[in-house]
Amino acid sequence: SLNEMVMKRLAKESIMNDDLECGTITKTTDYLANILKIIFDYSDEEVSNFLNKNSLIMIASYGDFRTRLTIFNNIGLLSDIIFKGASYLGHDFTNFHFGTRSLYAVIMKRNITSLDELREAVLNTSEKDLPKLREEFPLTSEQIQELDKKLQRKIAFRKEMRQRKLNKSIK
Repeated sequence: SLNEMVMKRLAKESIMNDDLECGTITKTTDYLANILKIIFDYSDEEVSNFLNKNSLIMIASYGDFRTRLTIFNNIGLLSDIIFKGASYLGHDFTNFHFGTRSLYAVIMKRNITSLDELREAVLNTSEKDLPKLREEFPLTSEQIQELDKKLQRKIAFRKEMRQRKLNKSIK
């Protein structure tokens, strides 16, 4: 239930960013809504309110968005990145700073444990250093799959806990 202004903005961004695949904003939005509902126990109304207030978070390549969430989940910053650092998840971050594999390399090199550390690392990492960092800390397809499995297990666990809680309240 996105408001009309947000829908128009997303449509405009989708058209203007021809490097975003068709349907990627919708997939990103659906995935985020699912995470908000299952992991953070948001209601449909709370999800709508969050998305309407944070529409820029949805303007992202689905693959990059999902991979970045798995990276931040792995280092214990999933909640922080969604609620306080969403700018690191979007397409603008890629355009103005660097891509997912470079972001991963910076996080691993500096052993990032907070958004403050991440902000400092992003500001202090030069573009010329990125190829060496990506070589030193590569993010392989296998690693992405493993990180994604970890997040999917977390989602499944929370979904199961939620269902158990619901079943108890029905009894």
